Formats: sequence, C-alpha cells, structure tokens
Amino acid sequence: MHEQLNFAIEILGTISFSMSGSFAAMQKRLDPFGVLIIAFVTSVGGGTVRDLLLDIPVFWMHDLLMCGLIWQQVFSQWSLNRSRKTSKSRYFFSTVSDWDCLR
Repeated sequence: MHEQLNFAIEILGTISFSMSGSFAAMQKRLDPFGVLIIAFVTSVGGGTVRDLLLDIPVFWMHDLLMCGLIWQQVFSQWSLNRSRKTSKSRYFFSTVSDWDCLR
C-alpha cells in the first residue's frame, strides 16, 4: 500500500515539475529539444543530486519510466501549445479578412 502511494506521488511530482520546466522553456521560446532538456533537468535534478550525495544509484538511470513520462509530457504540451497558437492566428486572419467586407 505504501509503496503504491509513494510511486503515485513520485509520478505526480515528476509530471508537475516537468510541466513547470517546459512552461518556462516555452516562454523563453526554446526549440523542442531545449524544452525537453529544461523539463528533464527540472523534474529529475533534485532527486539526482540527492542520490549522488547519498551514494546510491541514480533513480532515473535504472527506471526509464520517468524518462518516458517526461518525454510524453513535453511532446503533448508542445503540441497543444503549437495548435493553440495556430488556431489564434487563423482566427485573427479570418477576422481581418471579414473587416474588408464591411467597407
């Protein structure tokens, strides 16, 4: 029971820190690889330092689930961000073209 709760909290923490890192990277207008690197460092950086100081194996090097979660989250967030920008620009251009018919 406790192991499942710890695992769920670890997954949710990884996803939330990955989201915050990718939001910050997208605000700086980094490319997808830069967003992935910033999200990865943000989400596993603290645990990596902890594991190195305790001299235990680094958790994400042995369990690729975290790397897959981070990649999936960054890809979906990048896609949503791109589609939202595209739809806004399409809406803007269709509105401007509609103004021409009012003259």
